[in-house]
Amino acid sequence: MVEKLKQLDKKLDELTALIQEQNLLQKDVLNFHETCQYLKLSEASLHRLKANSELPFYRPSKRGVYFKRKELDQWLLQNKSNDKTSIEDKAFAYIEAHKTNDIINKH
Repeated sequence: MVEKLKQLDKKLDELTALIQEQNLLQKDVLNFHETCQYLKLSEASLHRLKANSELPFYRPSKRGVYFKRKELDQWLLQNKSNDKTSIEDKAFAYIEAHKTNDIINKH
């Protein structure tokens, strides 16, 4: 019986966490703590990003700091890493462009 209660308690904690995550996805503006949760960062990491102006934020008063979720999403998606196909396509285009230049320069 005690084991069953522990399992139910664990499931309840999991459901609570999922509901909190879903609530964050519904909000347009997040506070500091919510932003830590959303980005899965420690408070120290978020403070560092904010202090170094690496992350857009708003401070309507001296007390609170707020972040637009859409801007956080854009920040997360910056500096895209190229996949193998993308790199091969760029290499092919570069070679083709320089073949044309080489033919023109030889004549």
